[in-house]
Amino acid sequence: MADDSHARPLAPIQVYPRSDLESAFYPPPVPKPVARRRHASKCLVFFLVTVVVLGGLSLAFALTVFRIKAPEFKLRDAAVNGLRYDHNSTSARVKGTLFGEVTLKNDNFGTFEHGNGTVSVLYGGKDFGAEKVVRKGSIRARETEIAKASIDFVVSGEGEGKNNTLREEISGGIVRIRSNGEVRGKISVLGFVKKNKVGVLDCTISIELSSSRITDLNCK
Repeated sequence: MADDSHARPLAPIQVYPRSDLESAFYPPPVPKPVARRRHASKCLVFFLVTVVVLGGLSLAFALTVFRIKAPEFKLRDAAVNGLRYDHNSTSARVKGTLFGEVTLKNDNFGTFEHGNGTVSVLYGGKDFGAEKVVRKGSIRARETEIAKASIDFVVSGEGEGKNNTLREEISGGIVRIRSNGEVRGKISVLGFVKKNKVGVLDCTISIELSSSRITDLNCK
């Protein structure tokens, strides 16, 4: 028998180049300096986007939460009871009681701590009756305080002819009075932003004498 103890030599290893298809699936490795630059660029873009978003949120927060406005002070559902009026050639008078509700609306994102509030009845710039209708207290954020108002008034005017405006209005059947008031206080946002504000009531009221009915109520 032939001696098979001698090992046969191995064939030399041949290197086959990759096809175009294999090159597409296995791109050449990116050099480390280029990869680092790309990573740094991505980080910079992410940082800038984060800064812009946070800046926008901060601006929106400041324009809403920290924008402090004076409370709205208004008169609604007004009526006149016990209306009496008389006039002659030199004088005129209108007497009655103004009823209604006053609202004090706090649109802020902080508490409004306020003092007493008085509402007056005026005619021709003169005060002809006043009553304390809002008591000292506080209104929480985004809430409204409602109080009843009852103000006795006696409006009088003197003078002859057109110099007596009240007499002319009584003759015309409609008297126009005004109702004014204010509430002073302090608005506190997040406990450290505090600002003094005044709620102002300024309403024009038209009263039809024949029916004792308010035909127009306009509050600024």
